[in-house]
Amino acid sequence: MIVMKIKNKYLMILSIVLSLLFSIALFISTIVLPLTINKLIINLFPDYMIHFNWEEALRFVNTIRPLGYISLIIIIALIILGFLLRKWKFSFLGSIMLYLPTFSYFASSMFILAGIGVLRTLWIPIIDLSPGATFFEKYTIQNTFLNWEI
Repeated sequence: MIVMKIKNKYLMILSIVLSLLFSIALFISTIVLPLTINKLIINLFPDYMIHFNWEEALRFVNTIRPLGYISLIIIIALIILGFLLRKWKFSFLGSIMLYLPTFSYFASSMFILAGIGVLRTLWIPIIDLSPGATFFEKYTIQNTFLNWEI
C-alpha cells in the first residue's frame, strides 16, 4: 500500500511538471514565437503606416494581391482534394494553412501586412469582397464587424 502511494505521488509530480511544461510551451508558441518571427521579417515586409505612406502601402497590397488569391485557391483545392481522395492529411494541412494568418494578430502593427502580418495575404480575397471604396476602408469595416462586443 505504501508503494502505491509513493507511485501515485511520483505520477502526480510528473503530471504537474508536464502540465507546466505544456503551459510554457503554449505561451511561447502563441505569444513569444510570433513576436520573434515578426522582428526577424519586419525588414522584408515593413510597416508602411508608421509614416502614413498610404500610396506605398497600397502599392504593396496590390503587388501581393495575386499571391493571396493563388494561395487561397490552392488551400481550398487542397481541402477539397483531401475530401475527394479521402486523404485526411490533405484536408488537415489545408485547414492548418487557412488558420495560419490568425497568428499574425499576436504581433500586430499598424499596417496589417507588416512583418508576420504578411500571413494575412491569404485573406485579401475575402477583404476584397467587403464593402468599401479602398482596401483600407474594407479592412476597417471588416475589423468593425470582428470587434463587436455583446
